[in-house]
This record gives sequence, C-alpha cells and structure tokens, in this order.
Amino acid sequence: MTSVDVVATGAAFAASAFLGLRAYILKPAFSSWCTAPARVWIALLILSVACAIVGLSIVLGHGHADALLMLVLLALAYASGVLLENLHAQGPAVGSTSAQQAER
Repeated sequence: MTSVDVVATGAAFAASAFLGLRAYILKPAFSSWCTAPARVWIALLILSVACAIVGLSIVLGHGHADALLMLVLLALAYASGVLLENLHAQGPAVGSTSAQQAER
C-alpha cells in the first residue's frame, strides 16, 4: 500500500462513519432531532456503504487509489464531517426539555 492508498482509505472510512452517523440521527425515530424524508437518509446510508466498500477494496488489495480518488474522498470526508457537526449544532441541547427546544 502506498501513502496515497493509506490516506484514501482513512478518508473513505471517515466519510463512511460520518455519513452513517448523520443518516442514523436523521431517521424518523429520533423525535427530539430534526427528521428527514426517507429518501434522504437512505441516500446517506447508500453513500456511506459505498465509501466503506471503496475503503475495503483498497485495504484488501483489489484496487489502488490515485491522487484524484484520494482528493475526492478527502473532500467527501471533510464535507460529511462538517454536515454532521452542523447537525449536532442544530440538535437538542443536553438536558434541555421540549419546551426549551421549542423556543430555539
């Protein structure tokens, strides 16, 4: 594995984790969090699985990353991390009641 493979694999797994967490938080079962249409969180889950598959294929030696793939995965990991951070900023505060959340 080259250094490009290592960076691309790390970015793929980070993006997969961030997107999976965002999809999990946005599912309708979390009543205190904002919800999203089913197609949004299904799309997030599919993209999360796709990133995990790319990362696994590189780790298992079925493919190698080039500089472009590495940059795309890094951008995806960064963007998904920012989106997850934004979702947490909009979410319910720890220990807040539903009345306090309604005021926000």
